[in-house]
Amino acid sequence: MILAAFSDFLDGYVARRMGSDGKNGAVVDALADKVLIMSLLIAFVFAHYVSVYYLVLLLARDIVVIGGLVVLSFFKISSMSHIPHSISGKITTGLQFIAILLLVFHIVPPILFYLTAIIGIYASVGYIMLGASLAKIKN
Repeated sequence: MILAAFSDFLDGYVARRMGSDGKNGAVVDALADKVLIMSLLIAFVFAHYVSVYYLVLLLARDIVVIGGLVVLSFFKISSMSHIPHSISGKITTGLQFIAILLLVFHIVPPILFYLTAIIGIYASVGYIMLGASLAKIKN
């Protein structure tokens, strides 16, 4: 898990330094982050380290955000690579990686999971509002 998170960080860093951080790469990187986080959280749910409610909340949030992006792309309102990343979304992902890392060492800070859930919902609302405003502009 630590190696996967480090390689994700290193990949993004090298791409930015080399000037090859394209928009499609950013989409793939964001999806890879989601898959990594969800895979680890599913394992932690089965190990009884994480509540299934937390996992369901994150899955629902990701389905809404990714589904919204797919709808915007399908109706040619915006492509997935043109939606800017929000700072709250990046903070959520970073906090999730930290929380998962702490779980690996059997440190379970419940406040960190509540914090990631709250910031994640805030980020999702921002993405929904952005998608709605893009749809209004297009029509």
